[in-house]
This record gives sequence, structure tokens and C-alpha cells, in this order.
Amino acid sequence: MNSTANGLPPKKAKPPRALQFAVAGSVILMIAAGAMFYFASQAAQQKRIANSGNETVVTINAKSCEPNSITVPAGKNAFRIVNASDRAVEWEILDGVLVVEERENIVPGLSQIINANLQPGDYAITCGLLSNPRGTLHVTPTAESDAAAKARPSMVAFIGPLSEYRVYLSTQSSALIRAVNDLQQAIDSGDLAQAQKAYAPARAAYQRIAPAAQRLSELDNAINARADYYEKREQDPGFGGFHRLEFGLFSQKSVDGLTPV
Repeated sequence: MNSTANGLPPKKAKPPRALQFAVAGSVILMIAAGAMFYFASQAAQQKRIANSGNETVVTINAKSCEPNSITVPAGKNAFRIVNASDRAVEWEILDGVLVVEERENIVPGLSQIINANLQPGDYAITCGLLSNPRGTLHVTPTAESDAAAKARPSMVAFIGPLSEYRVYLSTQSSALIRAVNDLQQAIDSGDLAQAQKAYAPARAAYQRIAPAAQRLSELDNAINARADYYEKREQDPGFGGFHRLEFGLFSQKSVDGLTPV
């Protein structure tokens, strides 16, 4: 008999058992995820506290970085880069033209950590904009670094792998030159549609050798630097390379002025 006929409220149907298990499982997963996040954040905080005394703080301002001259011992070092300027910046450790360590796109008002295992010697450091004066980083030898230098494997062990990689870089660089020539011809002829079409293959060819090219600071800055790293951004006369071409082809939708670039 229907329970409503007796004046009683109808009985609520129980949810299927499978649904009950699914809800319970979801709750357990949420609790587990929250617990994992909590313990991970605690571990990260403890690590930050433990390393806080070993961090070298570098503040990047609009025109320079402070300190501009740094001395640290050889081995593992942590640098906290604080962006006190009004635009995203990068910070690099340079050994001549070679990039040893870097951090890009450090947001204004925030900081990032760079960990570097440094050999004794003198290095240069970039300080935000490419036009800013560079700083110096002096790394002093330690007993550990002297011992590590003696235990370092002979360069003979690297001849085979380096030879193979040299062949790869050669073939990919040739492909880059061909792709850039196609792009240049389209720009020189004033064909915007063809230039837009030729841009992506040229950009992709460069990205295939980027792990090596990015180690050559001056070369990579000339080819691949973003507008944010120049004082006047897109209007800066020093701004060239792929991102300048991209701005002209896709933002301004014009090949005007791109032939010199």
C-alpha cells in the first residue's frame, strides 16, 4: 500500500550502492590530496628555511642590480633574484659568451631562485635589460672544488658524443639557414601572406638547436630576445630577431621595415 494513503510521507529511495562508493572515494581522494599538499608545502618551507642562510639575494632595479659584484665559494650556490623593476626580466650567469645558468621572465615584484654548481673563476651576470651594465661574480676555490677537479673525467671520454652532436647541429643549422632565406625572400618581395607562412618553419628550425644556441648569450639575444628585455620594447632600435619579425608580421600585419631585421 502507498504510504501516502495512510498519511505518512513517502519513503526516499536510497542511492545506488555504486554511487555511495563513488562519493566516498571522491571524499577520500580529496582528503588525501589535501594531506599531500600540506606535507609538500611543509617540506618546501623547511627546505627554504634551511637554505635561507645560504642564499645570495640579488635585487634587479630598472638600470642595475644590487649588489653588482658578488663573491661566493665554489660548489652549489643559491641566488634569490628579486625583481624590483616594472617589467619582467631575466638574470644570467655568463662564462664569457656561454650561459652557465639563467632564469627568464621574473615577474615584477616577485623573486625566483637560481641554483648553480659553480667552478672557481670569474663570471659576468646580466642585470635585467640587455642595455644595462653587467655585474661580476667571483667564485673562490674550495678544498671540495680542488678535489672534484682532480677527479673529473678526461675530455677524451666526450669525443664520440660531441662528434655526433656536432653533426646534428650542423644539419639543423643548415635547415635553419634555408628556412630563414625563404622568410627573407618573402619579406623582400613584400609578400605578407608568404612571409607569415614561412615564419613558423624558420622559428621551429631555431628551436631545434636552442639548447646549444641559448648557451651563446650574445648570439641568442640577437636572434631570440623578447621586446621586454629592451628599454623601449618594440620601438627600441636594438630590438631584432624572431620576436621582432613576429611583431611585424602578426601584430602589425606588415613587412614594412623588416628587411633590415
